[in-house]
Amino acid sequence: ETSEETFRLLREHAGKQLAESGGSTTVVLDRYITSEEMAREFVAFFGPPKLVVDVSVDAEYWDAEFKEANAEMEEEQQNSQMEQLTASYGAVLKAFSEQCPSAMVKLANFAIPEEEQEKAADAEGLIDQVKAKLLPTVYVVVAPGGEDNFSMQVSDSIAATIKTPDGSRPLKMTILNTAELLKPGRHSPEIEERLLRMLSASPNPQCIPTSLWIDIFREAIASSANPMGPFLVCSFPIAPGGPGAPTVRDQFCILENLANLSGILRVKLSDEAFLACVSESAAELAQYRAFDADVWAQVQLQFDKVQLCEAEPASKDGRAQAAAKAAADFLAFLGTPEE
Repeated sequence: ETSEETFRLLREHAGKQLAESGGSTTVVLDRYITSEEMAREFVAFFGPPKLVVDVSVDAEYWDAEFKEANAEMEEEQQNSQMEQLTASYGAVLKAFSEQCPSAMVKLANFAIPEEEQEKAADAEGLIDQVKAKLLPTVYVVVAPGGEDNFSMQVSDSIAATIKTPDGSRPLKMTILNTAELLKPGRHSPEIEERLLRMLSASPNPQCIPTSLWIDIFREAIASSANPMGPFLVCSFPIAPGGPGAPTVRDQFCILENLANLSGILRVKLSDEAFLACVSESAAELAQYRAFDADVWAQVQLQFDKVQLCEAEPASKDGRAQAAAKAAADFLAFLGTPEE
């Protein structure tokens, strides 16, 4: 049986397991990859894994555990097999490190305690470290909307042209349009009821409270085709509209709590570019200028410079060309090949 046939069976089995799990979207393979060749074929077949966790233990503990579990072997055979396992383990890690270095998570070498209570505490600590790495990846497009939603057009352009880090194939990104997420008609019954109740009191989505924002975004991420992302959030942030509504800072904090916020693109438009790409209204231009300045001032306080990208399409560009230029600048910032 070839590796490809093995992986096809794995994909079928994993699909059945996920369907029976009631909504889980994560498959964990424990010591499944046993050779460097298999690791490379795995990435070629499935793409890079979200995480490769290297849990190393104290050498003395590993020696004692292996020999206890294989007591029927002669000592020479035990030592030989341990050497083979150690070598193959190192080769697998090397293959994954070369192909998907950003997925590697090394947990520090530790000695397993003897007390069961301490073992459980150590295990919980390891689980917490891994779970922190399993948040989805999110990018944000800060750009004006307008009647034709220029922010969405920039996001579409990014999603249509981005490729995997090695440039071998398109990278699938899920776009989350905040303006659409905050509308009723596409949520679970519980969220739908809360949203309709809130909008009946105030039809302005800018007044939606923080708690509902959190649940709406959590639902959107969990129900997507790939809950680990990457996601591209557009029409974001929105101007808060009343007491209880999240501020600009709060809106970014919501995303940070739900995901790894890995990059923010600001599409900065001149007056001429705004009038050509977004709206011919002088009043809307004035509103954009004020809100964009406030948002970017907050973003610069809240995030590191390495997370921030600014694109400034020329005023002579049309809407499609301006969106494509902003997308190209952002992909260059990420160091990601274009389609």
